[in-house]
Amino acid sequence: MASATKLSRDQVLHHILKNMRSIFNGQRPDEEIVRFSKHIEEKAYTMSKTPADYMKIIKQNLEQARHQIKSNGGAA
Repeated sequence: MASATKLSRDQVLHHILKNMRSIFNGQRPDEEIVRFSKHIEEKAYTMSKTPADYMKIIKQNLEQARHQIKSNGGAA
């Protein structure tokens, strides 16, 4: 799906991990954050038809996680 000038799936996963670690701020074990981040990337990859869809799905999932953490008072 992505061209050579775009980010690789591994690079995207790295960015998701960075965001998820920031969202959870040490409240969850790293193994859980890695597993959840991989799930987000795989879901986006399989559901998307274009690179724009891929990034949109990832962004929506990160926003959903951020909102869930805030609504739970910081606890996931």
